Parts: sequence; structure tokens; C-alpha cells
Amino acid sequence: MTMTKMLRLSVFCVLVAVVSLTGVRAQTDDFRKTTSLGLDAGLFLPLGQWTEHRINPAVSQFQKGPVIGFDIERRFWKFMGLAVNMGYVGLNTGDWEDYASSQGDFVEASAYMLYLGFHFRPYLLSRDRDYLKAEIGFNFFGSQSQETFGPYTYDYDFLKPHAGFVLGLEYDRFLSENVAIAMRAVAMFIAPGINYATGKDHIMNIFPLTVGIRFHA
Repeated sequence: MTMTKMLRLSVFCVLVAVVSLTGVRAQTDDFRKTTSLGLDAGLFLPLGQWTEHRINPAVSQFQKGPVIGFDIERRFWKFMGLAVNMGYVGLNTGDWEDYASSQGDFVEASAYMLYLGFHFRPYLLSRDRDYLKAEIGFNFFGSQSQETFGPYTYDYDFLKPHAGFVLGLEYDRFLSENVAIAMRAVAMFIAPGINYATGKDHIMNIFPLTVGIRFHA
């Protein structure tokens, strides 16, 4: 998926969200501008060829791993909020290490990504103790990775996440006037995510599932 296609998809999703919002006006509560802070953690599920090891595709280079996120959201309009997101995505390299060990080699690897994102959050439902909102936006990524094989340590120069499109849902259940439990399901499409020297690229498709807490001011 090229960046142009990702932009077209994001515009389409925004239009769908706007149409959806027009059908839920009767369900909303009295609006007031609010600021909220969210903290969440969970697990991401990888999907696609980007997880396969270049030498042996039957072995996973990366597997599911932990996700930790933090965001600040400002709800400026009745049916829309804007959020700044940041977080950590751990890339599990255990399958590759186990495979190398089975072949008589000792390999120790580690990899993670950090991201900063800017998201629109259309409110699909906003009443009493329940909020349901979509999440549409972009994340910018940086990564750190390395592998140690015997006396040699080198970076994974093929792991090159730059920017990605984000689409998701968040459900908030209020425990009190200012505190809510937040459950999120998000899809991140990062292109290019994997870029080998041979010119072969892979989009990284990751799906974080998290639970956290949101504080409303």
C-alpha cells in the first residue's frame, strides 16, 4: 500500500465517520469541552509477511509483543476530539532465537518501536457512563534493534518504520465523573516498515489490543 493509497483510505474513513455521526445525535449527552489523559497497555497481534525471517520464511523474525500507550485528548466539538498519542511497541524475537539455538548457534536479538501520533476521534456514542469513539490518524515511528551473533553485534538496518495510518475504536466506561476504564482495538499500517537491501519491502500490519484508564479534567 503506497502512501497515496493510505491518504485516500484515510479520507474515505473520515467521510464514513462523519456520516455515522449524523445518525447518533439523539444518543449524545450535553456537550462540554473536556481534556483527558489516557494510559493503556496490552498486546499487539502481527499479520502479514513482514514477520517472516528473510533467510527462512517458516521462522518468525518478529512475533506479538507488548504495547504501552499514553495520549492527551481535547474534545473541541460535540462529535469530535483531537489527540496526541505516544507509545512503545515491543517486537518479540523469540522464535528466531529458538530456531538459531536449534541449529547450534547462539543468537540474542531485541527490537522495539516508539511512535508519536496525531489522531481525530469522532464520537459515535456519548451518553451517561458510556463513550464510543473511532480513531483515525497517522503515527510517526522510530525504531531500535540489534542482534548479537558470537562476538558480533549489528543493527537491523531493514527495520525502517517511518509513518503509518491508524484506524481504531475506543470504548470508555465511566467509574466516576472523571475516571473511566478504556478498551481499545487499533490497526496500524506502517509503510515502508521492512525494507531489505534487495529492494523487497513489506508493510507492517499490527493490531494492538489494550486496556487502560482515562482521566477527564
